[in-house]
This record gives sequence, structure tokens and C-alpha cells, in this order.
Amino acid sequence: MRFLMMSLLLSAVCSTCVLAKETANFIEGTYATIKGCSMLEKLGNGTKRTISTVPDTLDKYGFHGWEGGCEFTKVFEHMPGKVWTGLMYCVEGNSINAPNMVFVRDEENNSLEVIQAGDENPKVFHRCDVK
Repeated sequence: MRFLMMSLLLSAVCSTCVLAKETANFIEGTYATIKGCSMLEKLGNGTKRTISTVPDTLDKYGFHGWEGGCEFTKVFEHMPGKVWTGLMYCVEGNSINAPNMVFVRDEENNSLEVIQAGDENPKVFHRCDVK
């Protein structure tokens, strides 16, 4: 019984840590892939929102998509103004995970390279000038 109570307490404490939200203030505006920015523009012009027309986006609160998203739980700046690590809490359908992601700012292209721990190829998100 004591083990059960300690296990429940520990899981409650740990889940609270994971669910704590933080804002990634280095991200200003909305980011998406080049195709995603085009899709956002079409949505702004009246295209119906469906699974095939809503792109994955990134903002200071996390990733957003049709079937789920990720929230920042902790953000660490590694190289001032250039590189950050984000601890995320993600839900997609009935799947939940907590990946670590690295964000690298490319000022020249107004973009962020995003790579998840364990992946080899970064995904490039560009600043979209549409709402």
C-alpha cells in the first residue's frame, strides 16, 4: 500500500512538471514550411479548413496541426539569439510524448531550423506574413 501511494504521488508530481507551460519568446509570429505558409494564405482567403488544407504551424506556444500539437514546457537558450532547446509535451490523436527539440535561427532567411532528438534532418519553418 505504501508503494502504491508513493508511486501515485511521484507520477502526479512528474506529470505536473511535464504539463507546466512556458512561452518561447524567441519566436515572433507564425512559422510554417513554405507550402504551409501558402496554405495559411489560402485559409485567410476563405478556403475551408480540413485535414488537407490546415498546415502544421509553429509559434511561441508550440506546434499546432489538425490532429494535434506540442506545447513548450521548458526553453533553454544555448547560443544567445541563435540556438534554443525546447522540451515539449505533444499530443497527436491518442499518442502522447515529450520530445526534446533544437531550434536554430537563420536571420538571413527569416526561418527556424527545427530538429527533434534522434532525427537526422531538420525541418525548416519560415515566418509567414499571413494570419
